[in-house]
Amino acid sequence: MQEKPESVPATLELTRTEERILMRLTRQSCLNREQVCGIATCGHRSIKLSSVNGIVGGLRRKLTKHKIELATVNGFGFELRQRDRAKVFELLAAQLKSDDRAQTGPRQPAGRRTGAKSDPQGRMEPETSQTHPAAA
Repeated sequence: MQEKPESVPATLELTRTEERILMRLTRQSCLNREQVCGIATCGHRSIKLSSVNGIVGGLRRKLTKHKIELATVNGFGFELRQRDRAKVFELLAAQLKSDDRAQTGPRQPAGRRTGAKSDPQGRMEPETSQTHPAAA
């Protein structure tokens, strides 16, 4: 297995709940405990408001690995400051770029095309070697 370059950060490895909370924080910057609870449940199950600390704690640990701070706003909830939102966007953009490269593979520079053609999924297939009728 090929190791990722150092310039591409590792994935955040978030749970679906953590991902939804983080995405909301990138749009809203600040969430109160009730909002986090609502995001965590998505209206499907009920959790105690005290469970929010555990959910946010897990998200906070994962973000800290990437030097992103999820701050506590006393008496209100949680905040993702502007500079940290920018870091989240950079991290996600780098990850998307990395995922895109992994799916498409390396690209050949223009002018250095080989005798390859693509299949319906866009993957490159090398042409089979055919002998010229005059050479046979």
